[in-house]
Amino acid sequence: MSFKAVIFDVDGTLVDSISAYQVAFNRGTAKFGLPAVGVEPLLECLTLGMTLEEVIHKLHPSLRDEESIEACRREMFAAFTSMTDDVGLLIPDVVDVLRELKARGIKMGAATGRTSQSARLREQFRKLGIDHFFDAVVTTADVEERKPAPDVIIECARQLGIEITDCLVVGDAVADIQAARAAGTTVVAVLTGVSNEAKLAAHQPDRLCRRLSEILDLFE
Repeated sequence: MSFKAVIFDVDGTLVDSISAYQVAFNRGTAKFGLPAVGVEPLLECLTLGMTLEEVIHKLHPSLRDEESIEACRREMFAAFTSMTDDVGLLIPDVVDVLRELKARGIKMGAATGRTSQSARLREQFRKLGIDHFFDAVVTTADVEERKPAPDVIIECARQLGIEITDCLVVGDAVADIQAARAAGTTVVAVLTGVSNEAKLAAHQPDRLCRRLSEILDLFE
């Protein structure tokens, strides 16, 4: 296989953000006297690419009115944003992998299910010290449909100026595999985030890697 670009998912692939997500989620619902939820129910929702509103509906069905759900969402977003700029949250191998790909002349993009503006993600990348590696950053705010729809991947490839078939997609969730398949490109699933091996393997990624650094084998 020969690729000209790599399109990375963010949460669970580049950034270990699940703990921050759990804290932020429970902080938002605590205002309504709702019990805290553990990490496993959240992982089940996130691997399917559910929106925050969908996760709230599923895990706290008693919270029905839209005004309360929106208040929860705002509180969660503010808490999550404040916790995800710590360089210690980078997945192991990230900097080394990005540096090696750049040295080989491979273009890189980020395509995430986050609903924040791409400028906000760029700022986080800057604080994490990885912004200079990325030629394109696309979030759900930039497209019509979120993952598992292919929109963020297709838009990222467009911004990179690379044909979609020449891009390798790397993600940690079932939704990433589904989005890459819908986009018509090759996909590597990594066991660094929300999904376990059996769940990812069931959706037949082109390759399954335990560590991010294993994707470099595809460029030798």
